[in-house]
Amino acid sequence: MLKVSSPYKGYSLQGKHEIRSAHKEYLTFNFSFLSDDPDHNLDKNSKTINKRVRLKLLEKIANLSSRNIVEVLNLRREEGFERIDEDQVSISVNKKFIQSKRHLECDDGYWIFRLNDLGRVIGRKNENIYYLLAIDTKFEMYSHG
Repeated sequence: MLKVSSPYKGYSLQGKHEIRSAHKEYLTFNFSFLSDDPDHNLDKNSKTINKRVRLKLLEKIANLSSRNIVEVLNLRREEGFERIDEDQVSISVNKKFIQSKRHLECDDGYWIFRLNDLGRVIGRKNENIYYLLAIDTKFEMYSHG
């Protein structure tokens, strides 16, 4: 076997270098644009959003935000999200959300997660940001088939 010598020594990086795995992405929940309707927001005088609903909402958000977004989006709809076309949901979206033009940056449709038999949370998703738009405890905002 013939060895060929080369004057090229290659490029050498200075300093300490290591290969790291990429950061996992997690969901962030934004409450800034919840509905103005007290039946669909966290208003303390709400007759439909009681302590049980609030606690379940907090538990669900803690669970979803502690998991990798890829894992969350691959969960069954009972545990994670379901996407429903905009024309299938009857919701009065907070004007500030529209004025901010955030709706134009979001993925298509509404993204909904369940609070077991206590209700549904309806929102929009932009990459890893989930905008909560309404809490539906009367199951009236879309057909549950």
